[in-house]
Amino acid sequence: MTRKTLLLDADVVIDFGNSDSTILEHVPTTLGRVVVLQGTLDEVDASPEDVTPLGIDIVEEPTELLTQASGPIAGTSLQDRLCMHACQKYGWTCVTNDQKLQRECKALNVATIYGLRLIIDLVAAGVVTAAHAREVAYRIHRSNPHHINDKVMRRFEDHLRNLG
Repeated sequence: MTRKTLLLDADVVIDFGNSDSTILEHVPTTLGRVVVLQGTLDEVDASPEDVTPLGIDIVEEPTELLTQASGPIAGTSLQDRLCMHACQKYGWTCVTNDQKLQRECKALNVATIYGLRLIIDLVAAGVVTAAHAREVAYRIHRSNPHHINDKVMRRFEDHLRNLG
């Protein structure tokens, strides 16, 4: 089985940082390599010491990627465009809760998943309990009700129920 590389967008780094970043420790050993762009860390005011203990690799953006991402796309930040183009260039999966970024990625044939999907997949793999998953997801919901709204939480609960 080919292990995928998962690129965390800023909103996912923030969400897990505000709830329980230690849950991410299970992702590299269970689901695949996890990377974050250096620019994303700068954007969210995080340091390598915040993510490398979790098994997350930091990737510097090459100049060619910065150039490619400099063209504006309405409703996206430079960091969003860097995530899209990095995933396209390297064949990575973009992990984001931003629906606009998800749509733009899909237009470029870039695979995407929502941040809460990581938690569901960890429960399915048996490395996180459903109770812990719920606790973390509701912390994320409380800290980011814009992206992780009630509808998203209902879908999350449905996925958890379908696992058991």
